[in-house]
Amino acid sequence: MGMFDKYEATYQPPRAKLDLTTRAGNNSEALTITDLETDPELLEPIRAYMIDRKGKQFANMDAEEVIDKFTKHMRFFNTNEAVTVSEALYMKKADGFAKRRAGEAYSIYDKLGNVFVNDGLSGAISGVGDYIQSIATSPSTYFGLGAGKLVGAYAGKAAVQGVKKAAQQAYMQGFRENGKEFAQKAFNDVVKKAAKKKAYFAAGVTGVADAGVAFGHDIIQQSTEIDAQSREFYDFYQTAFSVAGSGLGTSLGMLAIPGRKEKTDISGVYKKTRRARFKTQLGISLKKEQKEKLSGAVLKNVRKMTEKSGKYAFFRQQAFEGEKFLKGESFLEQFRGTNKKAKFFREDADGNLIVEKFIPATKTLPAELIKDKTQFLSHDALSTIIGSKKDGTYILDTLDELNISLPSGMSEGGKIAYVLQQMSEGGASQLGKIVYHDTGIHLGETADILARNLSTVVSRSIQNAAQSLAAVQGSAINSSKALASGNVKFKLNETDALIEEAVELMQETPQGSVLNPSYIQNTWKRLLVSAPQTTAANVLGFGGYYAANSVAELFQTGTYGMIGLIKGGPLTEGGTKNLAQAKALFELQYIKLKNFFDPYTTFDTYLEVLDADPKARRRIFETFAGGIERTADRFNIDKANLAFGITEGVVDFANKVSAVKLQDSVTKSQMFMASIDKQLRLQKATSFSEVLSKGDLTAVDNDIMDAALDDTMKSVFAFDYTKKAKSANAAEAFFRSPGNLGASIAKGVETVSNLPGFGFILPFGRFMNNVFSTAYHWNPITGAMPFMAAVSAGKKIEAVEAASRGFVGGMALKLASDYQAQQEKKGYAWNEMETGSGDVVDVTNMFPFSLAMVAGRYMNVSAAGGDTKDLTIDLLQQLAIGQAATDLQFGSDLTKIVAMVQGMITEGDGDAVKALMGGMGATVGNVLAGATRPFDPVNRLIGMASGTDTAIDRRQADGLGKLTVNASRYVDNIIEVLSGKLMGEELRVGVREGEVFDPSPIRSMTGFKIKQPRTAANMVFGMVNLPDWKVSMYSGIPEHDNFVNKVMTPLLEQESELLLKNQKFMRGDIATKRLLADEMLKDVKATITKTLTYEPDTEQGLNYRKKKLDRVKGTIFRKARRIMGINTAIRDMTLEEVELMEASIKVIKDDIKN
Repeated sequence: MGMFDKYEATYQPPRAKLDLTTRAGNNSEALTITDLETDPELLEPIRAYMIDRKGKQFANMDAEEVIDKFTKHMRFFNTNEAVTVSEALYMKKADGFAKRRAGEAYSIYDKLGNVFVNDGLSGAISGVGDYIQSIATSPSTYFGLGAGKLVGAYAGKAAVQGVKKAAQQAYMQGFRENGKEFAQKAFNDVVKKAAKKKAYFAAGVTGVADAGVAFGHDIIQQSTEIDAQSREFYDFYQTAFSVAGSGLGTSLGMLAIPGRKEKTDISGVYKKTRRARFKTQLGISLKKEQKEKLSGAVLKNVRKMTEKSGKYAFFRQQAFEGEKFLKGESFLEQFRGTNKKAKFFREDADGNLIVEKFIPATKTLPAELIKDKTQFLSHDALSTIIGSKKDGTYILDTLDELNISLPSGMSEGGKIAYVLQQMSEGGASQLGKIVYHDTGIHLGETADILARNLSTVVSRSIQNAAQSLAAVQGSAINSSKALASGNVKFKLNETDALIEEAVELMQETPQGSVLNPSYIQNTWKRLLVSAPQTTAANVLGFGGYYAANSVAELFQTGTYGMIGLIKGGPLTEGGTKNLAQAKALFELQYIKLKNFFDPYTTFDTYLEVLDADPKARRRIFETFAGGIERTADRFNIDKANLAFGITEGVVDFANKVSAVKLQDSVTKSQMFMASIDKQLRLQKATSFSEVLSKGDLTAVDNDIMDAALDDTMKSVFAFDYTKKAKSANAAEAFFRSPGNLGASIAKGVETVSNLPGFGFILPFGRFMNNVFSTAYHWNPITGAMPFMAAVSAGKKIEAVEAASRGFVGGMALKLASDYQAQQEKKGYAWNEMETGSGDVVDVTNMFPFSLAMVAGRYMNVSAAGGDTKDLTIDLLQQLAIGQAATDLQFGSDLTKIVAMVQGMITEGDGDAVKALMGGMGATVGNVLAGATRPFDPVNRLIGMASGTDTAIDRRQADGLGKLTVNASRYVDNIIEVLSGKLMGEELRVGVREGEVFDPSPIRSMTGFKIKQPRTAANMVFGMVNLPDWKVSMYSGIPEHDNFVNKVMTPLLEQESELLLKNQKFMRGDIATKRLLADEMLKDVKATITKTLTYEPDTEQGLNYRKKKLDRVKGTIFRKARRIMGINTAIRDMTLEEVELMEASIKVIKDDIKN
């Protein structure tokens, strides 16, 4: 049976209005769901309304499903302002018949009993669930709170100074009168009163905001019902009660929320983290026994290095020579002077003499001090202390040997200083003597002096691009001064981490300018992502990744449990360890749920952990989700610059209003804290809670922190994939080779994305890299490579994680394939998903869900032998290659512009001139539009309210007119309201009649792009995977295309309905369906073409002839131009010019044939 065999009511004239008051058995009783499902007089009006409102998929839908979706839709209509606004927009554009059908459906619903009298317990649960979902997805649920916080934040900044001053005055007065305790109490009272006042203010703002939304919601709802004739008059009291209830309820609810975030910290994790962070930053002391062991290990390594390098008699001699030289002449004063160029030394606050600049040994030093230049420059004195990783003498390796953890925020130099500080007095003295005896450097004989002096050498005297070190202590002994005068140059063995840190500190960034192209591009990118749609897409993307990661962790739980049992379970050490890991990962899921339902505490705790590691904090806050820079700090522009201040103020405001910053902070905090806990459980067999119980964060070392940062940045698609992974052996190197190749490509992509000008072409380079890498790791085929690499290197935790990602990816593909098989039968495209209320959502931009959907459809069609060409393009777009191609459309335009310029010069081609202007206009317009993206929400609402939301055909814009229509993409409705006219011709498409517009602008702003009601044509071409744009006419003459689409639509809809009744089509395989659909489309277009051929001299007939000219091969067309001397662009040709060109082309073709 075909889809439309049972239902033809769409085309029947409207019936007489149903009288619900005379229905038998229902004069006083409310209707039930069962009544609606079983009584045709109730069911069919509802079905007719749902076909009008949602689409023709309701024509043959089961009664139970029709009523279920209808009641859900009406519940949302009554409680969710986004749906209410959408319904009002529908009624505004509907014709009289559609409005009557809507009114009849409304009236039936009004007679329906509440959720507690329908279908017993299950009906009540379903109904309450609908209302909870409606309220949870209602923008006003968050708008009022957001307004309160935003206004409170900006107002709070102005009040902070006043509160501080009042509190300080209260403290001083109290101190003078009654002492310290009373002063502290007075101080606290002022602060508490200010906090309470701020809470009332925020509650008031939130209440007023919600009351305003409730007022607008009720007005729109009643107006829509009046328009549908289901309500006779406006009820003022209903609006008043709605406003009062919403405003008062929200304000009281806000005041009930704890005034301080700490009060939400029921478990005390935030307070514990704060205390642990303070303790960690104050420093961790070792026990006496640990200090003795540490001293012994360090001295052992130092002796090894001394034996390896030999005695440094030269250095001692050099020091003595320098000492003698100093007695006869003030060597240091010779270079200290007032001239900056001559100043080679300075003293720090501790009296330590620091080498500011290297003294050229062959020019500046006295000749008698230079006896062996080669030997003099080659020895590495500091390596005696620091050691080398290559032979196991590296000083920091002693920490691992003794199982001593240090906080992740400590630099390499800081850790070395810590080791020296923690040495016993005897150990420090021995180390000082060894160093002096073998190098001539006096570093002190006590732990404190030794550590401070070495810290000075390592951390504050890095010169010559941080590759060489040279410093001595001016407050030590004469031999150290003499060594300075000898200008000994030291080079460390282990400098990588030190160099990276030192270069950051030493680099002096020149003062920036607001006219810097890179800054302009940076600002443009930050404005481009400042839209609610971007925020919603980021939340959905994070949610998909987070959910997949949780499933993967459950798989890891099972894997560790299985491995543990195989190893002997609790009877063996290995089995016990694996079972503990399985249990830890299972318990982690509870922790993640706890974090999710207490976001305040999670966020505060996250900030505390990051405060303990400034470098990690910088990394995590340097970008938004997707890899867009968060600030303009790197440009070093003067904060006092007025233009800079205004620009940054606008961008910051746009970021906050669009919730980009809020979303970024919340999502990162959730993943970061979950990952910290996970890594502690897997790597150290402990948990974050157990770490806090010990009172410090030393367990959160570099390995834990780095893994958590990596997980967090990957979850928001902002990870830096440009660094190649190191391999321990050839096998690992082989399996990591695809990833390392990807790293090279990723580096190129990010380089291009960050280049001035090119960032407009490829703005989201890092996001593209993350999307592709996510697809690579989360599938069972390519995901096997990182798994094998981890196995080859013996990295068990990494191997299990890689296996889990591949498993989850494979499972997702299987589920997607099954789901898409059902969707295809219903006539849905791969990117269309039906909601519980019958709306169809476009999921194209809901990565990674969208990737699974298109991959599932591709697999099905490919397996059935169908045409996958269009699906391949969609799949590549989801894999980011297509996104690059889309972004690079700007690049394609540039390529075309170059070709057009060449044609204009060599041929005088009018089409090239016009296309050149149009290409430049479109390209520049698209860039300009990005800067106005924050205005998009306002633009949409204005368009909806004013009726200017109809899509325009931007292709019809001529020449530089393309700049205007493209640049105004996010403000076009505003301009149209002010100017009083549309900015272009209305767009027409082949798959539906009438206007093309966004049927639910508010929901689009929250990330859910609702599609217009589905037509039969949508369903037919959805079944055969042919995109809507390919169904429509598309040529080089947009005027012709728009006309043909307008004429073609009713014919195509009629033929599509017949095809949906055709058993051969409905029961055929994918190849048969595609063949029949293609033939139908071809016949419809041929019918229109035939009509236009019969009327060649009409405007539309002339446009058709221009379209045919546009499709003539370039060489033949250019030759015809030269022969006829016609350089006019095809779209601007007169009838006479078209006839001359047609005749000339015919002659040229005939000559070629002969």
